[in-house]
Amino acid sequence: MNTPPKRPSWSKIIDALMRSGLRQHQIGAKTGISQPFLSNLRRGHRASIEFDAGLRLYSLYASTVLRKELRPVVLTKAAKK
Repeated sequence: MNTPPKRPSWSKIIDALMRSGLRQHQIGAKTGISQPFLSNLRRGHRASIEFDAGLRLYSLYASTVLRKELRPVVLTKAAKK
C-alpha cells in the first residue's frame, strides 16, 4: 500500500528560519514570497503554497537550517585508529 508523502509543515519551516536569525521580510526577499503571505502561512491561515514558491522556501530552509544541523564530521588522527 502506497502512502502519500507528508506535506511539509510550512509553519515549522518558517519558524526554524526565523530562529536562525532571518525575519519574515528577509525570507520573503530571498524567496520571492510576500511577507504577508509568509505570515498567513506561518499562522495556518494558508494551508498550501504553489510548488515553485514551496521549493524556494524549502531550499532556503535546507541551505540555512539543515546545513547548520548537518555539519560534516572531521576525523582526527585518534579517531582514525
